[in-house]
Parts: sequence; structure tokens; C-alpha cells
Amino acid sequence: MITVELIAKQILNSDKINIVRCKTGDVNTSYIASGNEKKIFIKIQDKKNLPAFYNGQIEREVAGLKICKENNIPCPSVLHYDYEQKFIITEYIDYPLLSQLWSNLNDSQKTNVKQSALEITKKINSIIAPKFGAIYPSESGQFDNWRDCYYHLMNVAVEDCLFYGTLTKSDSHIILAAEKENMTCLFDDKTAHFNHLDFHWSNIFMRQNGNVYEIAGIIDFGSSLFVPAYMDLYRLEGGFLYGTERFYTEVTPKPYQIDEHQLFCADLLNTIDYFVFLSFTSQANDNVKIHLIDICKNYLN
Repeated sequence: MITVELIAKQILNSDKINIVRCKTGDVNTSYIASGNEKKIFIKIQDKKNLPAFYNGQIEREVAGLKICKENNIPCPSVLHYDYEQKFIITEYIDYPLLSQLWSNLNDSQKTNVKQSALEITKKINSIIAPKFGAIYPSESGQFDNWRDCYYHLMNVAVEDCLFYGTLTKSDSHIILAAEKENMTCLFDDKTAHFNHLDFHWSNIFMRQNGNVYEIAGIIDFGSSLFVPAYMDLYRLEGGFLYGTERFYTEVTPKPYQIDEHQLFCADLLNTIDYFVFLSFTSQANDNVKIHLIDICKNYLN
């Protein structure tokens, strides 16, 4: 942390700074450094025993924030980063998180927030790239077509779960068989769209403008990829409000249409992503595993 502290002092232009650990992350650890009446945000990647599925966390953060800044999507500016030391320093956003506000919002305010989230999501998804996969240059992480990218992501995720012992070989055969079948049925998506893939109420800062709440900034691009556009929109349903309530309602209908094969693809990737996280944090949930295996068996049948 000495290197990070020295850089923080330079950015804050102060010899005396205060560094507070603001969140104990399962993949990254975050801090707020203050000095000279200013604050900055520091994120340090856990370099030990990180799942292969999570490779490139800091690289994704830097690339994701740069992409958003270039496209006028509200987010903090990058002040410094180091791929070798695995850390990033950004502006500090001095607004409350949506997760802190949600329970006190009325129905109209909640609807407006959802509409704003959809607008931001669509704006993010409108950013396209020539290749699928990693949002930063990588020979092993970028692919010419979605099927190859999908195959790569699934195999890496399954290998991670096998390593942690949360899936058996038998489980992996079922999952990969369903994925292989799904690949043959998928519409060949031609365009790779930028997706946040972790867009939820604890990654969104809100500002109040009269009686309306506006999105002041979004953070945490460690999961971001160039994938089909519907992936982010699909994930809003279960992930945006941490499963406390439905995102899509009659007032806020689903803004996308996908066929049964795309639906399975989105569900499978979303579930295996979450299961890798649970496996890494030693919180592997039987219900999540049951869902994972069941959707694969049902798809094969």
C-alpha cells in the first residue's frame, strides 16, 4: 500500500492524508483517501487466488470508465492506475448510493429511477466494438463472433467451479452439453455491444433535483464485456434491486425481446457468473446450483 499512499498524497497535494477502508470487497478492496479538503477513491484488486473468470479487473475498470467518459455516461474520472500493482484511483463521488435511498422513495420516484437506469443501460449498450469479449486489448479475451466468446466464458467459469469443488465432473458435463446445444441454436449476433454486467443499486450514485432523483455516476466495471445487447437488460430483472423486488412491471415493461435460446444463454451466463462468485467466496448456494443444473437439464430435454 506504500506505493498507492505516495501517489494518493501527490494527487491530494498533501503530506498528511487519511485513508479509510470503505468496503471489504470479495474481489477488490476499496478505500477513501482524504487530505487538503479533498477526497479520492482507491480500489485494489485481490491478486491471490482470483478466479480466472475475474481476470483483468483493474484493466476492465480503466477501460470501462474511459469508454463511458468518451460517450458522456456519468462516471468518475480515472486519476491514476497501475496494472502491475493492480490498483486504480478515481474521483470520489460525494452522493448517496441508490441502495441507501431506495426504501425511502415513493412509487413515482422509483419509476423515474428505473427509467433513468434503462436510459443509461441503452446508452451503454449503444457503444459497439469490432470484437466480442474483453473491453481492453487481449489476445485471449477477444473473439470475432459471439459463439466463440460464449464458449470461452462458459469453459472458464466451469473450470473455476471445478477448481473450488462446487461442481462435480458430472455437473460440468451437463452444463457444457447444454451450452454446446445452445450454441447451435443461437442467432448469430453480429454486433458486440458494451455491457456493464453488474449494474445494480450499490453501483449507482444518485443526486436529488427537487423531487426527482438523477443518476450522478456509475461505478464498478470489473465485469464489463462486449456481448449481445440484451445481456444487461436481462440482468436488470434479478440483479438491479438485489432480488428485493421485480425491476420490470406494467409501469416499467421489458424493453427487449429475445427468443428461448437467447433467454437460456442469458440465464446460463448470469447464473454461472453468480455461482463463480459464490464459489470464490465460499458461499456456494445449493439453490443456485440446483437452478444451474435444472435449467441445463430442461434445455437439453
